[in-house]
Amino acid sequence: MARPIETAYGPLPAVAGWLRANGVDLCDVPIDADIVIEPMTLDGARCIRYTHLVREDGRIRYDPLRGGPEVTLGFAPLSVEPPENVHVRDLSKDQSDPPGSV
Repeated sequence: MARPIETAYGPLPAVAGWLRANGVDLCDVPIDADIVIEPMTLDGARCIRYTHLVREDGRIRYDPLRGGPEVTLGFAPLSVEPPENVHVRDLSKDQSDPPGSV
C-alpha cells in the first residue's frame, strides 16, 4: 500500500481536506506553500494565510525573477479547525511561552 504524500504540515490528504473545508481552491496552492492561522479581526475571528499562485487567463503566471510561478498571499476565513494530524502554526494564540517551555 502506498504511503500518502507528506507535506510540512502533515499528510497531503488531511491538509488538502482541511483547506477544501475552509473554501481554499487547492489548484491555487503550491505543495510547498506557507500556511498559517492568524488573527483576522479584534473580535477573535481567525483566517488562514497561505501562498497563492497567481493566474492570468487561467494559467499560472511565471515570475522570471524567482525562476518559478508567481505567488502572492491568499486568505480564507477559518471555519473548520485543522484535524489532529495537520500541524499549522497558529499566530492567533499567545506566542509568549515562558523560556524553557515546549
